[in-house]
Amino acid sequence: IDAIALVLHRIERKYATESLFGEMCGAAVLCLIARHQGLVNDVTDLRSLLLSIGIEEGPAQFIEEAIGGHWGEYYEFIGKYSEDDLVDLFECKYLKALAEWTKPAHRFDTLSMLLLQLKGGESCLDICSGAGFFMTTAWHEMLSLNGRDAAINLSGIEFNRSLAGYASILSLVRGTGGKVHVEDCFDPRHIRAKYDKVHCDAPFGLNVRGIDFANVRKSLCGVFPDFPQIALGSADWLFAARAVAAMKSGGRAVVVMPRAALSGAQNAAYRRYFLSRRMIESVIAFPGGAYPGTSVSVAVVTFARDSSCVKLYDAAGQSSYNGDPESIDFQQIAKDLEKVWNYEDIVTKDWNYLLTYEDADLDPTVHLAAPLSYEGKCPFGDCVSRVFRGTSLPKDRLRELHLDGGGKIAARYLTSGDIEDGVIGLNERQFLREVPSECKGQFAEYGDLILSRSGNPCKMAVIEDTIPCVVDGNLIVCKPKDREWSYYLLGYLMSPDGTKWLQRISAGLQQTISLKKLPMIPVPVADRERMRKISEAVSGHLSKIEKLKRELEQNRNDVKYEFDCILLGGGTDDGN
Repeated sequence: IDAIALVLHRIERKYATESLFGEMCGAAVLCLIARHQGLVNDVTDLRSLLLSIGIEEGPAQFIEEAIGGHWGEYYEFIGKYSEDDLVDLFECKYLKALAEWTKPAHRFDTLSMLLLQLKGGESCLDICSGAGFFMTTAWHEMLSLNGRDAAINLSGIEFNRSLAGYASILSLVRGTGGKVHVEDCFDPRHIRAKYDKVHCDAPFGLNVRGIDFANVRKSLCGVFPDFPQIALGSADWLFAARAVAAMKSGGRAVVVMPRAALSGAQNAAYRRYFLSRRMIESVIAFPGGAYPGTSVSVAVVTFARDSSCVKLYDAAGQSSYNGDPESIDFQQIAKDLEKVWNYEDIVTKDWNYLLTYEDADLDPTVHLAAPLSYEGKCPFGDCVSRVFRGTSLPKDRLRELHLDGGGKIAARYLTSGDIEDGVIGLNERQFLREVPSECKGQFAEYGDLILSRSGNPCKMAVIEDTIPCVVDGNLIVCKPKDREWSYYLLGYLMSPDGTKWLQRISAGLQQTISLKKLPMIPVPVADRERMRKISEAVSGHLSKIEKLKRELEQNRNDVKYEFDCILLGGGTDDGN
């Protein structure tokens, strides 16, 4: 393999500075010729060869341009190696580089294929197909399950010409026969084509400002006459609509989108549209970091016409999930959705019920919270009287309020940087000689629980100061109904189960906690005596942490000044 790679690199290096892509094209076409050697005796016109075996005009031109004038040297090289040698070369060297550039989600592709329930002979469209990894995964999975007789008819749409070129190369090497068309997926000329199964893994959170409103509206209204007016925001549900539009009668579609698209007013009209037409079959929500290459929490939504109900699955609660994305069992998730009606991490809701819910919320956590709050548990919201977000003050306003010398202290200003390991940090905090008018009523007081809005793990602590604290907008303040709840709640949220729930209700790149969902977290209920013991134990451990932190800080300061002390003092205490 190394020898073949070296020869290809030397051929390519003579013609181009950036040689890796040309090498990939060369290796791909050599695989192709090796595969068709019985049909091809002398290849002088590369494009004619590509067209003769079914490669589209666009990709054929793309590959020809990448190989350039050194095709003859590649062709002379073909006689020494078999197709298997060349495929091994591509798998070992080039596929790894290609995967790194395009960040494929192979394991999510496998889940999508299982949810689509692909069968031999069916047609399958991949929208935003990228480098063609889903198409390749689907083809190989069908091959391994049913043999070559069960081949599927694969097509892809990709608006990025370079990625479509990579997909063509991958198709040549793997021999899948899939075709990727370079076009706008909302082009009205193509939107009426129908397929048995449709997959879409669109760019996460793509802003609709980058989309031609008039074109998209015209295309979607051609299939959905009363499609909602397109509003500014993300395009996740527009791509979902495109996938549903491509389904044949009795077909299925699977769309990967950010978990944030499942809730909130911004996309509510789209969710209501598909729910009212009974087109959503299941929603699987994943924790942040599960999708390769991003910390954004994602969801996989399955569409089918005339769905009798919607299954909502929170994969963060799967028994095998331990915080490591590799531990998620995608095969088991597909089996659970197929065979299990309701259990701890899956809840089944009638589409009509979901329409009555605020903003047609489809996030599984919201709907799982109610059943999980029974049998010895209660909602977090029942333990607190109020939950609110702090207020971010401009820096110049803080400088105005900062107490430089003596004088009366009206309040302290806390940020998430002041919280560490469950206690208020040792770094000097800002004291305020007056309370900003915009912060009145937004105090954190003695006994309140504060949480950082974002980050994994979430920072949290209980306020022990008697001086009121004005908290930054990146903090959430929870006012327990009873002082004894403070450290009990803190202990629970720091426990493995509490941490898991905080991850479930977090979304976005920064894994921001949803203020709407925080009160729904189920908290185990204990009798007052047991709660008191737990609170005392948690408080005691945190006091030890605070004491150790102070000692550590003092030791750090001693280290910083030890040299100066010795140098200026003329020696150590023992006179040396």
